[in-house]
Amino acid sequence: RFTPPTWGRVYRDWLEEIRPWCLSRQLWWGHQLPVWYRGDEVHVGMEPPGGDGWERDPDVLDTWFSSALWPFATLGWPDRTVELSRFYPTSVLSTAREIIFLWVARMVMMGLEYMGEVPFRDVYIHSVVQAPDGRRMSKSLGTGIDPLDVVDREGADALRFGLLMITSTQDVRFSEDRIRQGRQLVTKLWNATRLVVERGGRAGAQPAPEMLGDRWIASVIGGAIAQSDDLVQGFEFSQFADGLYHLVFDDLCDWYLELLKAGLATPEFAGAALEQVLALAHPVIPFTTEECWSRLPGSEGLMLTHAPPEAPGPHDEQAEAAIGALREAVQAIRSFRAEHGVPQREALVAAVAADRPTGLPVDALAAIANLEVGDPGDDALVLSLSYGRILLTAPAVDVQAERVRLQAALDAARIELARARKQLSNEKFTSRAPEHLVDAEREKARRFAAEVDEVSARLDALG
Repeated sequence: RFTPPTWGRVYRDWLEEIRPWCLSRQLWWGHQLPVWYRGDEVHVGMEPPGGDGWERDPDVLDTWFSSALWPFATLGWPDRTVELSRFYPTSVLSTAREIIFLWVARMVMMGLEYMGEVPFRDVYIHSVVQAPDGRRMSKSLGTGIDPLDVVDREGADALRFGLLMITSTQDVRFSEDRIRQGRQLVTKLWNATRLVVERGGRAGAQPAPEMLGDRWIASVIGGAIAQSDDLVQGFEFSQFADGLYHLVFDDLCDWYLELLKAGLATPEFAGAALEQVLALAHPVIPFTTEECWSRLPGSEGLMLTHAPPEAPGPHDEQAEAAIGALREAVQAIRSFRAEHGVPQREALVAAVAADRPTGLPVDALAAIANLEVGDPGDDALVLSLSYGRILLTAPAVDVQAERVRLQAALDAARIELARARKQLSNEKFTSRAPEHLVDAEREKARRFAAEVDEVSARLDALG
């Protein structure tokens, strides 16, 4: 099975039009041909036949003939070693499209001939990383990027993560922004580990999640593990890396650790949750996860021994609904503060009116958003939520300044909306770009269209 499937058709087309293969090469290095000559006599074998005067052919085998033996020659073949029995056939080959015929097809031939079995079941054809301007990387063109320079500047894990983030079925441009995003992930995970350790978290414990925050993160991590397994099995590495990024940033750090600080989660379970996140992230950022793992009290051995991760708890719809309601409310209040210039340190009187049960932890909302639960008065402002509304004390507003600010926001949203719509009207983009990029552009257009409508309505409300 080839991924992308297109290359499977190319592979089969080549086999159907196969031509004789000239095996000999006039090179200094390689496997010397097992052919011996004496006058008009020819002998094929590793050793010459008896008698004097035999001379071995000086040519060597084509490099790709020798390379075709790699799946089993590296495991002790022709001896039936333990390694050969255990690791042949392997599962996946990751390679470049340029050597499908030179290497992939010939490994299959050799495997069938000498082992009686194909050497792998999946072939993943990776994309080619181009220079940031879209040209091929080349020393002569000056477009090459030395990965060691990137490692020195950003770290090996950041480089690995960044390359996974730009993985595609088509050739991709090298992105410094994605590498820096990897560096941010490394820093975030390191700081999360320090906080969990400071709060008393440790490795090796398997407590049952009981508090709301613990139940929620256990359910979220379990879902992330299941989704990640599907993505990796389907070679969707970019989506896997993106999901890992949001799990660490959005779920673990931005919310769960805040719940831990607010007393809605326990240090004991925080250690168990972090342990599973480290195991999930280990294939992507192994140096960081190994170091973080070693800092957790109770950790033993290498992080590798704890992968793949196991879900720390069952799926919990109730906890996910409650924390989802909390997140929506906190984000709405933070947006309200930013829009009206109300600092976080200034407490607001608020009341929550829910249209349906959500399990919203009001005490946690008050603690995280700095609210005083009470009657906000007749002139309260209303923040609409998907499950109800929040009534807040109305701060004093400079109408003219607010109108200027909203007009600037409206102009910016219109520019972004026009840019997204122009991109989506480009048939070459919608037909040739990876599906997830087209979907992202559609989502961007939808988001900015909604923002234009919302800001326009708020401008109209100011009069």
